[in-house]
Amino acid sequence: MPGLTGVFARPKETSDHPLPVILLLHGSEGGTWASAKDTAARFARLGYASFAVIYFAWPGTGVPSAPQALMNIPLETLAKSRDWLLQQPNVNARTVAIWGVSKGAEFALVGATQYPWIERVVACVPSSVVWTGFGRALKPGELDSSWTIDGKELSVIDREGWEDVSALRWTSAFVHQRALDMASEEELQAARIRIERSHAKMLLLAADKDVVWPSALMTRQIEATLRAHGEKDEERSIVFPNASHFICGTGSEMRRVNLVRRPEGDDPAPEADAHAAESGWEATKAFLQIPEKARTKKQP
Repeated sequence: MPGLTGVFARPKETSDHPLPVILLLHGSEGGTWASAKDTAARFARLGYASFAVIYFAWPGTGVPSAPQALMNIPLETLAKSRDWLLQQPNVNARTVAIWGVSKGAEFALVGATQYPWIERVVACVPSSVVWTGFGRALKPGELDSSWTIDGKELSVIDREGWEDVSALRWTSAFVHQRALDMASEEELQAARIRIERSHAKMLLLAADKDVVWPSALMTRQIEATLRAHGEKDEERSIVFPNASHFICGTGSEMRRVNLVRRPEGDDPAPEADAHAAESGWEATKAFLQIPEKARTKKQP
């Protein structure tokens, strides 16, 4: 489909019933064919018709069909993905689940506020606000949002002072936290993801020593919003102590031995990341329960 890039996978086994669907959203590392194939296959093994959306890819990574920067990505990318899935045989895309990591979690949560067919969201190290985009110079009259809806840029929090990260004076998490602290109440409200507009069930996974952005704080902000609107029973959140940003695998991957250090102190622990990844994956599988009628069976 024009304007859509990604990898589709389905279980090897056959099914008597249409397969449930999940959209998979990478983070600010950008999409690659290899990572999209791995992620789609991982969720296909759970019984899902899985579509790993490459919503942007950095130049030189071999995915020229995708936007080459995380800048003003159309939210309609999610709707296009669903439209394509609706055309696939033996797939039930009337409702979908979304799994997103970091910026992909931000994308998933924004999408859940707009599209009622998003039934479940797994947001790993998510954001409660929309942040500035990055990766290229702005065009005349363009704003620096990460996302657009109907061609209009969403309001953002600007993470100024990125040179502090480049110079290793502070972590990215500190710069993001500083931006939140410096933003006015009006700016915070304008950029806030209106998660109360979503009817999706949610699983939020965060880390309290996140080195990229304050996912624990922002997860608690999402929780507070949902509680205030009586939606607490529709979500579950887990904040892993001593863990960093890199907890969105399965626990079986090669883990970092030397994590990103926090100049502000209180470094995360590699073993905490491994525990969080394994525990988060088990929680994800439990949350994404497949109805019995949709379970697959091997061919004779």
